[in-house]
Amino acid sequence: MTNQQKKGRPRSENPMAQTAVLLPQDLLERLRKDAEQSGRGLSGEIRQSLQFTDRLDPETRELIEDIKALADSIVHDLKFPWHKTEFGLDAFKAGITKFLDQYKVEGAAPDALFAGYPDDAPPHVVGQTHARIILAARRGHARGSRKT
Repeated sequence: MTNQQKKGRPRSENPMAQTAVLLPQDLLERLRKDAEQSGRGLSGEIRQSLQFTDRLDPETRELIEDIKALADSIVHDLKFPWHKTEFGLDAFKAGITKFLDQYKVEGAAPDALFAGYPDDAPPHVVGQTHARIILAARRGHARGSRKT
């Protein structure tokens, strides 16, 4: 084998640095499972997760952190996850609505960009459509990972 035919990962345009990170066992297991489902290695899955959160704008990152805290708080208070009962689901929805209420948009100029076209849909239809697309992609990904 010549020097040019070295084994291992191909060189990256963005050189990598090796680190050691201590993780709770349950987080490590979840990352391994996610890596297997996505077809990435453990390092790739960790990088993907970090890059995802790094690309978020501050308001979205804050909202995600608040929603995670809400889910934890509901479990602590009610002794069951929000998605296990109708009461928990209603409480979770109300909490998320409270978080979203802090993001009131000033003025109406941005909405004017989307008004006046015959095929325009109201915001709730746009949001529900995006949510359906995301859920369908998740279901398709989940079905694909079960086949392997």
